[in-house]
Amino acid sequence: MSGARYLLLLAVVTGAIAGCAQGPSAELAAWASDVDQRLVSAERQRAAGDLDGARATLAAAVASPVPEPDAPLALALRENLWFALGRVELEAGEPEAALSAAERGLRARAGGADVTVFTASLHALRALACEALGRPDDAIAAWEAAQAIHLRLYDRALAAPSEEPPR
Repeated sequence: MSGARYLLLLAVVTGAIAGCAQGPSAELAAWASDVDQRLVSAERQRAAGDLDGARATLAAAVASPVPEPDAPLALALRENLWFALGRVELEAGEPEAALSAAERGLRARAGGADVTVFTASLHALRALACEALGRPDDAIAAWEAAQAIHLRLYDRALAAPSEEPPR
């Protein structure tokens, strides 16, 4: 995916998440805005070949305190941060670090929080890292987990009432 397309997708997804949130606190909204800016900055650095800069930007974002860690917006953005960091690690030839990022991101939802497309992305990242590490069975299991989430989200979307007026 080109840098411009990724930035556009990132802006759309972040806007959609923010729009779905049920009145985030001012602190959470400020944190989310900061995370969004850091994600965009890291993507620009990555696209320019500055993987160390992207890694540092994302590591700082991951380390920043989250005002409401269990809020759906915070969980989704943290997953996206871990995915972005893992993507940079994989691109830098560090599959162990990419796998660690994927697993840390997945642990954020271990408390039973509902899965999102970001959760599926972390499973896909885990699969890519396992492939790079020569662990095909683990890679297949991770791909299957990502696919199961996508199917669940697809089924949920089909079952949701349509917002479109009848024609």
